[in-house]
Amino acid sequence: MNMSFAKRVLCAMFVSIFLQSGLPAQALIPDETTTITLDQAVHFLGTDGSDVVADPGEYSVEPAEEWLRLIPGTERRDALLIEAQQGTHEVKVEIPIVISTPGSEPGELDVHVVQLLNPDGTSMVATGTYSGIQSRGLFNAAKKTADRAKAAAEAARRVAARKAAAARTAALRAKQAAEQAAEAAAAKAQELARQTAQFAKVQACKIQVSAIRGGLKAGQAAESLMKQVAAILPVARQRQGSLQNRLNQDQAYREQIVNTMVSGINANKYVIPEMNRIQANLNHPANRSKFMDILFSPTMICENSIADFDNALIQAGLAP
Repeated sequence: MNMSFAKRVLCAMFVSIFLQSGLPAQALIPDETTTITLDQAVHFLGTDGSDVVADPGEYSVEPAEEWLRLIPGTERRDALLIEAQQGTHEVKVEIPIVISTPGSEPGELDVHVVQLLNPDGTSMVATGTYSGIQSRGLFNAAKKTADRAKAAAEAARRVAARKAAAARTAALRAKQAAEQAAEAAAAKAQELARQTAQFAKVQACKIQVSAIRGGLKAGQAAESLMKQVAAILPVARQRQGSLQNRLNQDQAYREQIVNTMVSGINANKYVIPEMNRIQANLNHPANRSKFMDILFSPTMICENSIADFDNALIQAGLAP
């Protein structure tokens, strides 16, 4: 019988744990598929026909040539070697399993059957009694008990397989539904973010440009702006002439207006990602001059729309 790769890995892990922890190499961790619990003492036949008594407790069961070995507890000591009948079964199992079954029908109540079912269809069946009496009808009663146990095991396996398949199908459907919902939500969120960013960008540009455009038309924004910059540029208040001439002739004034614009952009760059690139571009003097020429041109200020302003910035390489 070939041992699966996963089982070989598990065995290697167990051996390494035992060696590192100082436990005897013979010590084993019980396997629930080959472990039984006897609620009361059971009499089996030994290899020489003698009476072998298995006291109440937990036992690991394993084949030993043509016999079965019952190992009490977790230490491989005081094992019991009992007689077993070779046979076959039709229960579909992937690893060896042991079934411990007390008789439940009239005529079988004194019987206790321990059977080992192998994946290759072979089995080993040990028959014991609670009384220690080996009657003539013992093996017939034991066979009925064993057959019922195998039928119950196969029925349980089929129910478990159906439930496992249903659970896998439900999990797959839930996973697919979750993925579809997540994709739809992500797409919706991405589109909303795009629309929000675009709206914020346009609104920010409208606020900035409208203030300056209104100032150029009515002179109000310019005076407000002059009050803001007066603390750091006193000479600006003393300059005479039209606002347009001042913009054309006073480089310091132009720079101050750009700095004010940059401050506004800086304040919004974490909310409006597109502002990052605009702010970075305005760090270069050549780009500042280009920006001012676009922003304060009479055509842009007096006639063109915000869309035209955006397009002019994009064509000049100042905005994304």
